[in-house]
Amino acid sequence: MQGSRHELPPIMVGASDAIDRIRRRTEQLSRSPLPILVAGETGVGKLHLARMLHHASGGSPSGLRLIDCRAFAATSLTMKDLLQAEHHGNGDFTVVFKNIEALSEASQAELVLWLNDRSFAGLDRVGYPRIISTTTHDVQQLLESGRLCADLSYCVAAVSVAIPPLRLRMEDIEPLARHFISMISTNVGSKPSLDWALPELMGKHWPGNVRELRNTVYCLCLGLHDLSESSRPRRMSLAEQMCLFERTLLRRYLEECLGSVTKMSDALSVPKTTLYEKLNRLSLDPDLFKTIRHRPNGAAAIEVTGPHASN
Repeated sequence: MQGSRHELPPIMVGASDAIDRIRRRTEQLSRSPLPILVAGETGVGKLHLARMLHHASGGSPSGLRLIDCRAFAATSLTMKDLLQAEHHGNGDFTVVFKNIEALSEASQAELVLWLNDRSFAGLDRVGYPRIISTTTHDVQQLLESGRLCADLSYCVAAVSVAIPPLRLRMEDIEPLARHFISMISTNVGSKPSLDWALPELMGKHWPGNVRELRNTVYCLCLGLHDLSESSRPRRMSLAEQMCLFERTLLRRYLEECLGSVTKMSDALSVPKTTLYEKLNRLSLDPDLFKTIRHRPNGAAAIEVTGPHASN
C-alpha cells in the first residue's frame, strides 16, 4: 500500500482477498462519520489507510491532522491544548490518533469527554471531525491489561479494520514490488526490472511488512542490495505450514459464523479467550466477516462479509 500524500490520491495495491475486502470497506466507510480503529503490525500501512479514508470522504490534504500519542505522552500539554493546536482553518478535517493506547489514563479520560461532546469547544467552529485511531495491539488484550479504557474504546472503535501482515498475504508482494519500481522510476529516469529478484522477495518473512518491502525494492533498484546469491525461494517450514492451515481453518469458521467468536467457540470447543488470541496472532478480524445490520433507530452499522461481500 502506497501513494503520494500530496500530489496523487492514495491507492491500495494488492491482489489478496484481504486487501480487496479493505478496499470495499474503505468505500463504505467513506460515506460514514463513524470513528474507526485501524489495527495491524508496524509497517502494514495503517496511516496510509487513514489517508485513504480521509481522501475518500472528500477531505483535503491540509485537513488531515496526525497526533502521535507516544510523543504526546511525553509532553505537559492537555488534550484540549493539543486539539486546538492541531486545528487550522474551518474545512472538514480528520484527526488521526496514532498508537492510541499510549495515552495516559488521564488523557484517555479527557479525550472521552471531548469525543462524547463532539463539539470540540474552543476550536474555530463547532465541528464533527472524522476520528481515526491506530494501534499495533489487539484491542481485547489492551482492555484486559488496562492500557486502554473501555469508554475510550467505545468512542474510537465503532468500526475496526485489521490489516494483515505481509507474510499472510504473499500474493500482494509482486504487485507491491512492481508498484514501488514504477514509483522510483519516475525519479531515476528508467524503469529497472527486478523479475530475477521476485522469488527471493516471495520467500522473505518481512517483519517490517510493506515498509520493509518498499525500502528493499528501492535499494535493489539503486544497486544497494544483491539478492543473486540466494535467488531460490525459501521453502515454508513446518511451523509456517501449520500456521497457514490454522489461519485457513479459522477464516472458514469466521465466514460460517458471520464473525461471531461465541459461535466459533461453541463449534470448535475452544475458549473465547484462546480464539481471540489466535485471531489476533493470525491477523483475522471477526468484524470483517459480519453482515450489514440495521439498528432499531434506522442507522446502519457498517459491517461487511468475508470474501464475497458486495459493495
